[in-house]
Amino acid sequence: MTEGGNVRIPIHKKIFGLSLSGLVLCTLSLGGLALYFTSNILQKRSQEFLENRLDAELHKLEPIFTNVEHYANSISAFILSDIPSLENFKQESIRDEITEKINLYTTASLSNIKNATSVYLRYNPKFTLPTAGILITKNRETGEFENFSPTDLSKYDSDDMEHVGWYYLPTKIGKPTWLLPYQNKNINAYVISYVIPLIKFNEDIGVVGIDLDFDKIIQFVKRIKVYQSGYAFLEDENGNIIVHPTLKSGTTLKTKKGFRILRSTLPNGMAFGIQVPEAEINAERYKLLVEIIIFAIFLLILFSFISAMVAYSITKPILNLTETANKLINGDMKVQFKVETNDEIGDLSKSFQTAKDHMQEYLGQIQGLAYRDTLTGIRNRTAYEAYCKEIDAKIANRQMGELGIMVCNLNNLKSINENYGHDNGNAYLISCCQLICSTFSHSPVFRIGGDEFIVILTGNDLHNRGDLILQMNEKMNKSTIAEKTWERLSIACGYSLKDVSDTNVSMVQKRADKEMYRIKKEMKESRKGTPANGMSAINALMQGTRKFGV
Repeated sequence: MTEGGNVRIPIHKKIFGLSLSGLVLCTLSLGGLALYFTSNILQKRSQEFLENRLDAELHKLEPIFTNVEHYANSISAFILSDIPSLENFKQESIRDEITEKINLYTTASLSNIKNATSVYLRYNPKFTLPTAGILITKNRETGEFENFSPTDLSKYDSDDMEHVGWYYLPTKIGKPTWLLPYQNKNINAYVISYVIPLIKFNEDIGVVGIDLDFDKIIQFVKRIKVYQSGYAFLEDENGNIIVHPTLKSGTTLKTKKGFRILRSTLPNGMAFGIQVPEAEINAERYKLLVEIIIFAIFLLILFSFISAMVAYSITKPILNLTETANKLINGDMKVQFKVETNDEIGDLSKSFQTAKDHMQEYLGQIQGLAYRDTLTGIRNRTAYEAYCKEIDAKIANRQMGELGIMVCNLNNLKSINENYGHDNGNAYLISCCQLICSTFSHSPVFRIGGDEFIVILTGNDLHNRGDLILQMNEKMNKSTIAEKTWERLSIACGYSLKDVSDTNVSMVQKRADKEMYRIKKEMKESRKGTPANGMSAINALMQGTRKFGV
């Protein structure tokens, strides 16, 4: 239909078009903001995690090298301070006295240096015999440090790194030096050496050096895992690989697309780094982004449907809704949809408000990743599932020690809710929760359902479970004399210990769940006959049946 040569558009279509446009813009704006901020937050958080992990591992390695430097420096300072003149040093009796002091000191204290395999004091063969000095090496069979015959410096060329490079290279450099890892054929060990040239009166007196077992450092680096497949590595000061899970020593680690590399320098000049696939770093980020997109699409569909329903209603309040929606589009999340007409516009206003509140709540969940149960304040099912994933990973890597799973189910909750109201039911539920948490105070407790809790028994709680269960049953028995029904606590529980054959937490939980239902059934049958006081369950537990209840 036309009017005056112009196409006539029904007013309800205009309203629908306007509403739909505003809704699309609102959804895209909020969705875009959510995508942008969430992406940035998670990106920053992943980078901080990697940096913190690098620093943590670095702080484990650094003391190994700094302790060696301090130890060698103290020996060097002691020797140089004990030589009054070069002529005194050339006297064999003076050298023997210094040598004996160092021998006594290092023999008594070298075991305090982590990963140390040998320490040596060697004199310049220009002033002494080529075997003069001391060599203290760890006996691999006994683990004790013992004196060995020093290497004869005259038998090898000065460029023979595997036999005498530890002497000639630092004296040539003229300052304390960390040597690159090498096979020391004198003691038949793969080591890294820190050597200090002893220089006094402008003369090379000799050297003091300490060898570290580099195989142990290699083992430490190779044990480091970041995310699922990330790993650590060591490079020399020129960027050549020293330790790497796949690359050969001496090659260069090239930056690959799809991987993130972080490095930091160790006191000996080596670079310690970690390399992690970007896909693993961003896995959580991608998952959340997909959820946001799906949620945004859902909101768009929902709002479109609502707009179509209210498009036929022509009322003034729609202008107020449009104005409020525009403020929301501009990012004002404090706006409130307050149109309260008793018609479709009023319903749309409520829908807008609910959708906005849901989006705010959802964004808060994304940023905070809340794991708390709102009623009891303890961790919820989501937290339990995340915790189980961590334990499953430890089980898979054979790093999980003793573990017990206890499933607790509240008795009479449904009856209390029906007969005394949900407020008293909630009070009963919180009291039971507090009893479980206070009894097993050193173990994590989760509420995984309306009346079901799970306790992961570890440490002292696991070892003392018999005494703790007895305490819990005594408290429940005492509560049976309470005047109010919801103050009489009754919990059916069953637990199971992790067996060697268990490959995940779920297997342990299923056994515990089965035991819980079994004891719950026994309690129910007991109430039909003789009233239960909980002691039969305690006796059963002490006999190893893995269950109890009151």
